[in-house]
Amino acid sequence: MMGVAVFTTPLFVMPLARIAGSFPPADNALYLPALLVGYGVAGVGAAAVFVASGSMLADVVDELEVTTGQRLAGVLFGASALSFKVTSGLGGFLGGLVLAAIAFPATMTPADVPAATVNWLGVGYGPGAAVLAAVALVWFSRYAITRTSHAALVRALDAQRTDDGWRPERGNLSPGDGRRGP
Repeated sequence: MMGVAVFTTPLFVMPLARIAGSFPPADNALYLPALLVGYGVAGVGAAAVFVASGSMLADVVDELEVTTGQRLAGVLFGASALSFKVTSGLGGFLGGLVLAAIAFPATMTPADVPAATVNWLGVGYGPGAAVLAAVALVWFSRYAITRTSHAALVRALDAQRTDDGWRPERGNLSPGDGRRGP
């Protein structure tokens, strides 16, 4: 959850700071360094989100194996890949809706775009993205696996696999047929 907050904060703050007049204007020497720092911080948060989400999904695979007896890694990681594709498409669609809602001009040069339109674009980009991140935080808050519960999952998996005749030190995937399964 921390990664989502670190990713979202600069994206939320920078556009609003610009609208409020407390962010360096584009012709100021501090403009580019301020952008680089803000997007650098956001990049660190994004990296944390992508790494943690993969690890969290692997833990969920283990939990489901303990509770259902089935190893559903392919299903869950496939659904994760699909969700990335869907959110990418939705992001483009929502971006288009924002541009249409603020009547962003299609043929103007950047210097000729009215300041009010740029401000509305900042509102759509900053707080708009923050609202979506808040939804993600609510979703991530449902993740209940802790270090202690994960250790218990690993012990349960080891016991379950040993009871089924599976021996990790022998390198076999499951008893008898060479495949993992229930």
